[in-house]
Amino acid sequence: MLFLLKPEVAGGFGENTQIRKPDDEPLVSKHVVHLHYEFEGWLGDELLTSHPCYIVTDRVSELLKRSGCTGLHFETVEVSTSEMFLELEPNVTLPSFKRMIPLGSIVLEGDTFEDWSGHDFSMNERCRLVVSEKALEVLQPYIKNYCVIIPLTPKLKN
Repeated sequence: MLFLLKPEVAGGFGENTQIRKPDDEPLVSKHVVHLHYEFEGWLGDELLTSHPCYIVTDRVSELLKRSGCTGLHFETVEVSTSEMFLELEPNVTLPSFKRMIPLGSIVLEGDTFEDWSGHDFSMNERCRLVVSEKALEVLQPYIKNYCVIIPLTPKLKN
């Protein structure tokens, strides 16, 4: 079974984010060569997004590495907080985060999929995150508050 994840959006690109992409292409994860994630708020989930990128806490990245899940790579991420975050959450100390880059591929059409690469972590051409049941089992305790989880079914062949 596969699942489409729609994680919490706790912020966006900070001023130090570096993007290199041709003008005629839509923004995808590979175009973001340096991710600076600036928090506007944080509701507590440990998998977050700012399209087309994903970040996870160091704790979750270590759990995923040890789990044997396939199709993911981790990089450093620069993290900061906005003035709004400091006003709304003056007593919150953020944990350390890593950028999570899904390496697998998949084609999505609504709640169906096809041409899945077989990896535990995949993205479609629109940078939507798809995970296997194995990956979801690892993530679920850390995304139970605000991540929308949508079960996917294989597209029927004619």
